[in-house]
Amino acid sequence: MTRVAQRTVGLGAVALVVVATALDLPIHHPGHAETRLVLAVLGYSALAVVLVVHHVRPFLTRRLVLGAVLVLLTVAVALPPRSSRDVWSYAMYGRAVSVHHESPYTVDPDDFRGDPMLSRVSPRWREQPSVYGPVFVGVAAGITAVTGASPLATRLGFQLLAALLALTVLLMIGRVTGDPAAMAWFGLNPMIAFFVVNEGHNDLMVGAAILGAVLLAERRPGRAGALVGLAGLVKVAGLLALPALAVSMARRLGMRAGAAVLAAGAGVAVGGYLVVGWGGLMPLRAASQWHTPASLASAILAVDPRVHAVVFTELLVGLAVMVHLRRGMTDSVWLVGVVVTTYLLAAPYVLPWYFAWVLPVAALAWRSRLAILLAVQTAVFSVISVDSRTVTPEGLHDALSTATHWLLPVLEVAALAVLVATRRPRRRAVA
Repeated sequence: MTRVAQRTVGLGAVALVVVATALDLPIHHPGHAETRLVLAVLGYSALAVVLVVHHVRPFLTRRLVLGAVLVLLTVAVALPPRSSRDVWSYAMYGRAVSVHHESPYTVDPDDFRGDPMLSRVSPRWREQPSVYGPVFVGVAAGITAVTGASPLATRLGFQLLAALLALTVLLMIGRVTGDPAAMAWFGLNPMIAFFVVNEGHNDLMVGAAILGAVLLAERRPGRAGALVGLAGLVKVAGLLALPALAVSMARRLGMRAGAAVLAAGAGVAVGGYLVVGWGGLMPLRAASQWHTPASLASAILAVDPRVHAVVFTELLVGLAVMVHLRRGMTDSVWLVGVVVTTYLLAAPYVLPWYFAWVLPVAALAWRSRLAILLAVQTAVFSVISVDSRTVTPEGLHDALSTATHWLLPVLEVAALAVLVATRRPRRRAVA
């Protein structure tokens, strides 16, 4: 294939990613599940073509990738959230502070029956106090203080925050790597537009903080640890990166640097929860017993409901993380990425947008085995998310349901085995 032909194929694939993702975003009705499935497969297949063609003969530029991503972010923000209603839970937790002057850790949305946002919250979460950290609750309070009772302004506030974070991460990746393919690997992944920006999720607050910590760690270990602590004050799971980064710095720079990361991160996290009171952690006790259909825990419970599957998988995560930390890995990108990914593969409760915690860091080594695994995992989650109880035809629903409950857990176990067996990254990562 000539150079011109390869460039044409590559540019066509970039256009196909953008078009397929943009066309998929406004589709809500379960009767159009087949169309969504085709568009999701097209989007991820086109992204794979983009990266393969660029690897063979580079054609991507930062300007091209940035322009394509900006189109996707604009479409994602312009449209109302497609499936998840989490943005309205965020709004209620923020309004609990900014409007009702109560702690969202001690009251739940249903306590504010007259609030105009309550009817938009999923019935499942109306009696659930906040499971998010005080940093995010503060951000939500700030957004709702500005947007008031306007549903449009409120959802745009959270969507714009997610879009700005995605753009910031994209620019950070480009600046550090100088590789437009790394930017494309992150920014053109349909999951970012589908589940993070369009649905206004807060998970890139975690991912951006972890990325910043990894990039800062060798020069400012204490500040890097503090950034991870802030990630944990958005979602407690963000603290998964703390021991990995501390171990990496201890091996690379000495025990003093590792201790600085750990002390700063733990200090920020503990201090944050002391501000709101330890009651802020109480809702997490209930959340720790949840499990999603696309998880190893659910597959175990389907086989034998008498098994304490949630506890088993949590122990599995802990054991796998210990294996990674005990090995001689020093690369912070790899060690942080593999620890967070291990959690996402084996944890009992994982939703598609959680992958935003690790995608920014993994983009720094987009050719690595870890990055390939994450790309496949996000594609699978995007495909199975097409399913719902009302999807037609029934055969499609049955196939997607089977993939969710059985195929995906098998793939997760296989991926865990690969990660645990991998002693070092295939190539030196950035940082």
